[in-house]
Amino acid sequence: MSQLPSLSQLRDPNAFLRRHLGPDAAEQQAMLDSLGIGSRVELIEQTVPPGIRLNRALDLPPHSTKKPRWPGCAVMPGKTRSGPA
Repeated sequence: MSQLPSLSQLRDPNAFLRRHLGPDAAEQQAMLDSLGIGSRVELIEQTVPPGIRLNRALDLPPHSTKKPRWPGCAVMPGKTRSGPA
């Protein structure tokens, strides 16, 4: 059975960020150490079959320089519209 979070953990304003940003460098290294693996690259090489690896950078569009209309709202270029939904 999993342990429920404490009240102080529930009140932690940074819990959402930590949960969604993932482990920090020290936590990543601890996980790799527990697996006996030296790096994330080595982990990928051991777990992802070569036939499905991309082996090149993704061809992504540049990031938007627009500022959000309000905090927490990202603006996607070309995806905004005016008028009724």
